[in-house]
Parts: sequence; structure tokens; C-alpha cells
Amino acid sequence: MKESIWHPSQQLVDLPDGACLFTVRVGHTLELKPWVRQWGPQVEVLAPPAFRAEIFSEVAATLRLYHTTALTDGEPERDVAHPPPEAEGGQ
Repeated sequence: MKESIWHPSQQLVDLPDGACLFTVRVGHTLELKPWVRQWGPQVEVLAPPAFRAEIFSEVAATLRLYHTTALTDGEPERDVAHPPPEAEGGQ
């Protein structure tokens, strides 16, 4: 992320935990949605609150989809907060 310029207004600040804070001014958050989605769990939207809520709703809907699919495929119910073993390289 630090190697590229994603937006002319971007500002990057290194945080003590090794993460970075990315700040950008855009005309509408719609132009950021695909960019945020591509980073998946490696990004957290902090503001504006409405955009954070929108991304949260999308992630929650995706989680429900996977959880519902697992249940309808006859698999035992899983703790949706933890990936299945095969997703972590196990069998």
C-alpha cells in the first residue's frame, strides 16, 4: 500500500503497531468501495460513520451467506467467527 499512490489527496501515517492510517478526501465514498473490498480483512474503515456502517453491512451479509450455505449443504454449524480448517491450510 505504501508503495503506490492510490489517490492524489492520500495521507499515510505509520502507527506503532505496524499498521498505517490511510486518509483520503473523495467526492463520494462510492469510488472507494471497490478499493476497500479488495483489501478484505486487511482494512478497516474508520470514517465517515455512514461508510463504515455500509461496509459493515456488506461484510455481515457475506458472512451470513457463507454461514447459510454451510448449513444448507448439510455441514455442521460452525462458529462463524472462525474459518473452517480447510481455509487455514488443514484438511
